[in-house]
Amino acid sequence: MLLALGLFLAAIHLGPETPLGPRVIGAAPNSQYSPAAAWNGHTGLAVWLDDRGRYPADSIPLRAYVEQTVRVSPMRADGSLVNPAGTPLFAASALRLASNGSSFMLAYADHNGTHAVPLDENGVVAGADTLIIASYSFDFDIVSNGHTFLFVSPMPNQSVEALVFAPDGAPYAAKTFDTHSFQNSAVAAAVIGDVYAIAYRSPELHLAFLAENAATTDQVIDSDPDAARGLLSMAASDDRVLIALTGLGDVRTMIVGRDGRTIAPMQPQFNSYHLFIEGPLPAFWDGTSFLITWLSDEGTMTAADISPTNSLIDLPAVIATREPRDLTFTRTSDGIVAMWFSDGDVLRRVFTSNKQLLAQPRTETPVVLDLQTQTEPSLAPFGSEPLRVWREGPRDVHIKLSIAGKTVDVAASTDRDLRDPSVARGGDVVLVFWRDILRPDPGALSTYGYRTYARRFALDGTPLDAQPILVESADAITNEIELGTSTVFDGRNFVVFWSTPNLRAARISPAGALLDATPLVIEATPALGFDSGMHAVRNGDEIVVAWSSWNDYRYLTGISPRPSPVSAADVARIDTRGSAMKVLETRALWQRAGLSKRTDIANDAVVSQHNGCIEATLLGSSTPVTIDCAAGVGRPAIAWDGEEYVVVWSRASDVRAMHLDRSLHPLDDSFSIAPPGAGAAYEPAVALAGSGVEVDYVRFDNGIPRLFARVLDRLGPITRGRVIGH
Repeated sequence: MLLALGLFLAAIHLGPETPLGPRVIGAAPNSQYSPAAAWNGHTGLAVWLDDRGRYPADSIPLRAYVEQTVRVSPMRADGSLVNPAGTPLFAASALRLASNGSSFMLAYADHNGTHAVPLDENGVVAGADTLIIASYSFDFDIVSNGHTFLFVSPMPNQSVEALVFAPDGAPYAAKTFDTHSFQNSAVAAAVIGDVYAIAYRSPELHLAFLAENAATTDQVIDSDPDAARGLLSMAASDDRVLIALTGLGDVRTMIVGRDGRTIAPMQPQFNSYHLFIEGPLPAFWDGTSFLITWLSDEGTMTAADISPTNSLIDLPAVIATREPRDLTFTRTSDGIVAMWFSDGDVLRRVFTSNKQLLAQPRTETPVVLDLQTQTEPSLAPFGSEPLRVWREGPRDVHIKLSIAGKTVDVAASTDRDLRDPSVARGGDVVLVFWRDILRPDPGALSTYGYRTYARRFALDGTPLDAQPILVESADAITNEIELGTSTVFDGRNFVVFWSTPNLRAARISPAGALLDATPLVIEATPALGFDSGMHAVRNGDEIVVAWSSWNDYRYLTGISPRPSPVSAADVARIDTRGSAMKVLETRALWQRAGLSKRTDIANDAVVSQHNGCIEATLLGSSTPVTIDCAAGVGRPAIAWDGEEYVVVWSRASDVRAMHLDRSLHPLDDSFSIAPPGAGAAYEPAVALAGSGVEVDYVRFDNGIPRLFARVLDRLGPITRGRVIGH
């Protein structure tokens, strides 16, 4: 037996790893946030926090976690980056940046506390890192008067700390402001001439002017503690400062002269109970007027321009949407660059005046660019090499099809998310099917509503439909983000499957006609709540579909303890020949405690994941065969080559494979698909490819999830690499 196994293993050969599709640059994957920028008179620098290296890039649960990292790039005058992908610096959170006209100073927080460190024009650390506060802080700021730098932050001991740094980044002078047992949660800084201005509360509103040597004047400018509530921001002209407070129900401003005297007292500029109190919220002086900003609970950022005498000039206008945060303004030689993050992307706008910003149509240009992600591969047999579909891009999302040696754009969206593509061939037509959902919030498990679409292609990749075919629209249903789809040809028509979260099916003719206006609903036995991870195959005159039925009871409230998750592997036989489809049989191959969300079928075998094991089950049996039990196993897939099964699956950060005979007896030990040293690999798919099978999988390419393929054949050491897309 050992000799026979050794001979079999010697006959297995994996072809070279080949990348899937072209390399497209766009908005960077994962989340980028907390941007900060500064300009030194002839060049700029931008920093931000970056989650690249996590997998998946834009959904949960995470399979690979890395700590968020500061990235940096020189910045052009229009806000674009010289190095759009950025250079990693170190792990951190909550960033601020300032320039004194030559060098730059970065203030940041991490798990050790709050720091400041000088950077040169290229973003390279150019001096000692100073730990200022040995605890985490996020409400700090750093500004420069063109010579030194001022760091200011509330302290845990009911005080405000101001620290002046010399041009080389060394601490120079310090000043502590006592807030009289008031737990201060807001502080703001600006520069008026060569003097630093600091606003804080005690709880009365104070304005302090601080020279480089920490000589200070400090006075109360509003003694009403209730009027001084809210988030604090400040901007300065040559002879006055504007102080803005965004609180419960209104935005208030006042103007104070350089001598500390009030020019215009505190007054409301905008009233609304839809204000969202989260900072920082910057103010800005453009040379003519002050700009104030605030957030609403409707996910927008609004701005208004205020005169030097504290009058509202123009009606407020929305300047950013989709939950914008961490807005910054930087004056460059081209104008003013606004930079913020929204939906996990750092964005920018360039304007020349506050009035233009409020009047111009809203625009948002991604700042951080990198190679686009590729995920959710699905394959179907197609002669010597399979049809391949996948999801590409985190922001400008595409469904891609690889066919006849080229890559075709099936669908694209910038405002919605496209998910779970599948593909099948029927005669001279190829059909691609996918789900279209509202773009989910970062880290969300579900979203509201969905649509399903299909599009036909000729065998050379030519589109046969000018626009995708709408199969079903259900915008009033809360739906899981990752449920899956499946597409199969029954000899006459295509049959597509999806979940609502209950399994549904519809037929589409090769001519593009939707034959089932009302989808067929396929009930699991028993129905557990969610159906996902489906795959269908043709079996004579019938279609057999396998899927996972499960419930983790995440939405169940009021019951303690919450029930444990439960799952089942279900199969159904469907007659698709009549005017209406009929379910002939539905049964569970197994049902147990634990969570299983993906099932695959080939010939008469079903594979699934359950309680840390990959299992295979014959359709005529209810006894599963265990293939692999290990931490992190999941996403099984199976193919039948006419003699044997090939099963592939994820194990932690590896993709494994194994051959099984017709009775599901293992023919070899499991082996890795990705080449040695290639890095973490996930999410395999498998299908017939010529004389063997092709395995597609996701692995990191310089921190970006990308798709790769290898051919597993049984013909001995024959190398058969080929171009998959161009």
